Amino acid sequence: MRNSMKLHTGSVVFRVNKDRAVRSGLPSTVPSMLGSKQQQQKDDTSGITTMTFGQWNVGTLLDREGTGRPERRTALVAMELEKYKIDIAALSETRFSESGRLDDMGYTFFWSGKPDGVRREAGVGFAIRKEILAKLTEMPKAVNDRIMTMTVPLMKKGNATLISVYAPTMTSPDETKENFYNQLRRTLRDTPRTDKLILMGDFNARVGRDYEKWQSVLGRHGIGKCNTNGELLLALCSEFELLLTNTVFKQREEHKTTWMHPRSKHWHLIDYIITRQRDRIDVHSTRTMRGANCLTDHQLLRSKIAFALRSKRRKQGATKLAKLNTDRLHVNTQRLKLEQDMEKALATWGVQEGMTVDQTWASLSKVVYETASNTLGKPERKHQDWFDPEDSELLILMKKRNETHQHVLQTRSTRSTTTAYKEACRHLQRYTRKMKTTWWEKKAEDLQRSADNNDMKSFYTGLKEVWGPQTRSTVHLKSLDGNTTFSDNKRVLERWSQHFETLLNQPGDIEPAARDRINQRPVVTALDDIPTRKELNLAIASLGDGKAPGVDGIPSEIWSRRSHTNQQFTNADTTSMGRRLRTSGLEGC
Repeated sequence: MRNSMKLHTGSVVFRVNKDRAVRSGLPSTVPSMLGSKQQQQKDDTSGITTMTFGQWNVGTLLDREGTGRPERRTALVAMELEKYKIDIAALSETRFSESGRLDDMGYTFFWSGKPDGVRREAGVGFAIRKEILAKLTEMPKAVNDRIMTMTVPLMKKGNATLISVYAPTMTSPDETKENFYNQLRRTLRDTPRTDKLILMGDFNARVGRDYEKWQSVLGRHGIGKCNTNGELLLALCSEFELLLTNTVFKQREEHKTTWMHPRSKHWHLIDYIITRQRDRIDVHSTRTMRGANCLTDHQLLRSKIAFALRSKRRKQGATKLAKLNTDRLHVNTQRLKLEQDMEKALATWGVQEGMTVDQTWASLSKVVYETASNTLGKPERKHQDWFDPEDSELLILMKKRNETHQHVLQTRSTRSTTTAYKEACRHLQRYTRKMKTTWWEKKAEDLQRSADNNDMKSFYTGLKEVWGPQTRSTVHLKSLDGNTTFSDNKRVLERWSQHFETLLNQPGDIEPAARDRINQRPVVTALDDIPTRKELNLAIASLGDGKAPGVDGIPSEIWSRRSHTNQQFTNADTTSMGRRLRTSGLEGC
């Protein structure tokens, strides 16, 4: 029986799939687009990796008082995305105003919405894992409050265009639907034909299961009946040779549907992840993840697609040195230990014959930094936000909410299961608001204490912490003539360079005679003298604490907080350094 199940490599089916795989750039061992666990892992010879995409109608990302939603919706959504290893998620119905970005819990949220002050019932966006964001060459672009696009660089100089959409509902006016699909058509036409395409969103459309009529657009495993919105979507997919990946895979019905009708309680498929028909073999799976929960009536849709991202070229140069934990210098025992370790290290250090000033300083700073790093270590990373994803009670309440949600989904909804779920949501809401209040009260006490003690460093550090995740604008730059908008990072930098070149580097029209009439200050030759031992010690003693270190990574506290027992390294080569500066032709510097 085991031998009879072995795949015959000479079969017609195998040869056809092998040819398709080769044409698509996949390993020839892929027998079908369903794939296997081994096929979804990275293939070192082909460079193929699997990325995980998501589509989720989150209901809203706004935090409002007087609602039954927990605080910090973006953090809760990010935690759910992380749980299912989503790399990039298209978000629908975000309801944020304007366009912007926000970093939260390992993801960066981008959104596009209507202007502030206008009623917002739509809104779209992306949630991008930070590791993925670092590889992007340009940021997502807002088209309108229902369409947003982004470009992902792939291996072999290719690109993938991702489009996040939120289509009008069935009850919306026909004019609104027509405007949406016309704009979506323009967006698809502007997408290069050579790009891979992933169209994700809540289309509020039921496409049915008429595979015979829509063979190239619809898979064999659709669900339900088609409605008018579904016909609009199917026509669009047919026009641009697109495929609804949700309908391709044979799976249980609850793994296909994404939304439950509030009155009939029937589940429907209205959220989709769509790709080009020619790229269907790249898609390994598309299914609903029923365990994800962010208090929305939609399920998270997840798709695994064979993509290999192109990494950015690393800038050549010195690696940035890690910060040192200078707070330990406030402890006498730690400060004395550093002085002893530094004295031992510098006892074996000396200036070798023929070394330049730069080489001497590089040698000295390396010894000082390594000794201080071994003694002080790195500063401990402190949680600087009221929302703590590792809070044990928060995790217990979220687990309880998810468990009661699963009971509602897996069993026929009853009054008891619904009540238990709502009660779990209320407990989570109360606790998150309690977390926020407690954190703010403690932070206010710390700020007041710092102000009373005139500790401005701690005061301003605390002020930075209270802001939480920062919302930033995603405004793009216009070209010099104002007709083109730049979002590519390289072209943005070039545009800034062009702007300041035009603004600052203007030819002067000052007459030489007028310039010569300006009184000149007398030359202070004493500034060119070799610094004395006393001057050097005074300069070091005047260094302030908390200043950012230079490229050597050595904070000022390392130099200023030391006893007189290990000062020999600060004055042993003062004279020789001055002589070397002179011989290097740097007199008067």
